[in-house]
Amino acid sequence: MAPASLPAPFLFANSHSFSGDLWGLQAGQDLIGALHDDGSQDRVGLFDAYTGTSGSNGGNTLGRLQFEVGSIDLHASSIGAYWTHIGEDGWYVDSIGMYSWLMGA
Repeated sequence: MAPASLPAPFLFANSHSFSGDLWGLQAGQDLIGALHDDGSQDRVGLFDAYTGTSGSNGGNTLGRLQFEVGSIDLHASSIGAYWTHIGEDGWYVDSIGMYSWLMGA
């Protein structure tokens, strides 16, 4: 059977969509800083963050194209600590530990 003879919903590959917003805010503060003899630096600090997303999602499901299948409303509060090593030539490595509380439906 040629693909052109299939019903319209089956002519398209599975697809999904999300229509909504995603945002975040983060603030932190260095607590310890060290400058080494070779010109490298270390920084240690804490941060706090809040993120959220809301919107609707859909896709090709139940034989319908771009059918809305649900909505999402999630928020997260986070706290964390970081350590950054900055090399003498400006390169850097970050290490981060973070705990988040996820709320929503």
